[in-house]
Amino acid sequence: MTIDNNHDCNCKGDCSSSEHSCGCSSSHEKESITLTLDDDTTLVCPIIDSFTINEQTYIALLHPDNEQALLYRFEENDDHSLNLDMIDDDEEFDLVSKTFLALQDH
Repeated sequence: MTIDNNHDCNCKGDCSSSEHSCGCSSSHEKESITLTLDDDTTLVCPIIDSFTINEQTYIALLHPDNEQALLYRFEENDDHSLNLDMIDDDEEFDLVSKTFLALQDH
């Protein structure tokens, strides 16, 4: 799976501050990530949320076709590229799912 962070301003994802540190002055209302799957199909998934559990960051993406949340381990590299990893462990996935749902209730 490859990942592209979609920003209209080509800031490559460096918009973490309210002043948009990339200098783009864009609102970035709905950031999305394009996932390229193993069969070369692509999914443009809006970012729902990111959160940390026990020093590990996770990201929730909205599947564009069925509106289900896709949960991944998430890491941003120094060059602002992104790494997403599948959550294969059932216990970890249960914890991440429960945390995500609790955050959405607030």
